[in-house]
Amino acid sequence: MRHTVRTPGQIGDVIRRLRTMKGLTQAELADKAGTVQKRISIIESGHPGTKIDILCDLLAALDFDIVITERDKREPPDIEDLF
Repeated sequence: MRHTVRTPGQIGDVIRRLRTMKGLTQAELADKAGTVQKRISIIESGHPGTKIDILCDLLAALDFDIVITERDKREPPDIEDLF
C-alpha cells in the first residue's frame, strides 16, 4: 500500500485511514505509540507542526514506514482528457 502526502492534512488523512484499517481507536493507537489520544486527534485533523519523531512512532505502531522519493514532475492530465 502506497500513499503520497504533501501536506499536514494529507498526513492526517492517511494516519486516520491506516488506524481505522487496523481497527484501532485513537486511544489504542496513542497507547501503542507512546503518546496521548489528543495528539492523535490533532494529527488526524491536519494540524501543522507535528514532530517527525511522533510521526515515526505512529507509523511504526501501525506497521508502516516513511519512504522518501523524488516528486513526479509530469503534469497531471486535465479532467477533460480523462473522459
